[in-house]
Amino acid sequence: MSARWWAVLAAVVFGIAGFGFAASANTAAGTNLRSNTSVLKDVVARQAALVDQRQNRVTDLQERVAALSKEQDGTAAARAQGAVDALSAPVGLVPLTGPAVSVTMTDAPQEGNEEANPDDLVVHQQDLQAVINAMWRAGAQGIQVMDQRLINTSAVRCVGNTLILQGRVYSPPFVVIGVGDQAEIERELARDDYLRGFQAAVEFFGLGYEEVRLDQVTLPGYDGPLNIDSATPLPDKEDRS
Repeated sequence: MSARWWAVLAAVVFGIAGFGFAASANTAAGTNLRSNTSVLKDVVARQAALVDQRQNRVTDLQERVAALSKEQDGTAAARAQGAVDALSAPVGLVPLTGPAVSVTMTDAPQEGNEEANPDDLVVHQQDLQAVINAMWRAGAQGIQVMDQRLINTSAVRCVGNTLILQGRVYSPPFVVIGVGDQAEIERELARDDYLRGFQAAVEFFGLGYEEVRLDQVTLPGYDGPLNIDSATPLPDKEDRS
């Protein structure tokens, strides 16, 4: 029920905002403001009265929403919402603040690598994923790649030397930040077999790898869609090869 009231409330608010846009559009359409001052005053007066009327309606709806919300206290719906709120932090939906380790990875320069395979000179999806996996294994409370918070459905993909993450495209340098026990994160990064191979490429080709402790950082909460757009069911056990 409260969701319906919020929808009505939003419609009223947008109606109020619409007046502002309409007034701006009329002003920008070439109206001679000097010769039509009285007409404009009448329009403003009428619209001001309409705004007051709608603002009163907004206030009334806000009071009704507050009352309806209060009625939900102690109900199953309120308990369910409390459970959702409690899970919002662990799944990455709210900001997270704490000490962190930042890893920055960059492509190798072309100069001095003219004979090298171009694939050896760029940061790949596996390289970023290895860093992310190491941080998760270390018990990181949250991870951010570039400016986005990761959740359990996040997929890191690279095309050439660009990163595609949750619909956005990024170019190197690529930055991964993990909030958690800094010493443990550093240990997992150092002991990861794949990353040891990447470090060899750093030495040989000049790829960039920088690992830095951050005393205090705040990761943003994930603000993207939570629904799964597509999925493939697993076959029955007897059908699996």
